[in-house]
Amino acid sequence: MDVITELKQNYTALTGLLADTIGSDYDDALSGYIAACWMKIWSCNKLYAPEYAKAIDCVLGREPSLEQCLTALSCCGDENRKLDIPTPFRTLVSYDNAQKTDATSKFLAQLNHILVAGASCNGDFTIEESNAVSAILESLAGWWVGSSRSFPTGSCCR
Repeated sequence: MDVITELKQNYTALTGLLADTIGSDYDDALSGYIAACWMKIWSCNKLYAPEYAKAIDCVLGREPSLEQCLTALSCCGDENRKLDIPTPFRTLVSYDNAQKTDATSKFLAQLNHILVAGASCNGDFTIEESNAVSAILESLAGWWVGSSRSFPTGSCCR
């Protein structure tokens, strides 16, 4: 299976997880967050790859132009720019805390697959890109830990 097909399937699974737990009102916020994450990850790479636009099409439903990609990559490469914790994740953590489920753990595992697949859509996965994926997931997991009193059984972050 090619990476773009895998991205589409993984994204569909992730939106399904959210729809089954907190509803489907978060599609735009989730797709925008994933695209921003990929831009942050890809900004570690010195060269632009046309596959980046194809990957973004998987979540946004449209390919950005070369100019849009390059502008976003230059902004995201700025170390002073940080990604905020997305609303769907905040809502999912609240849901998890109230319902005592492991949906947040499942979300992080699926998001990890999407971020890694997106990072490697151009045929390579560099150490710098790996570090960027780790930083994004650590930020989310850190927020989760700070907002939760206990982890659900089977949690990926202890």
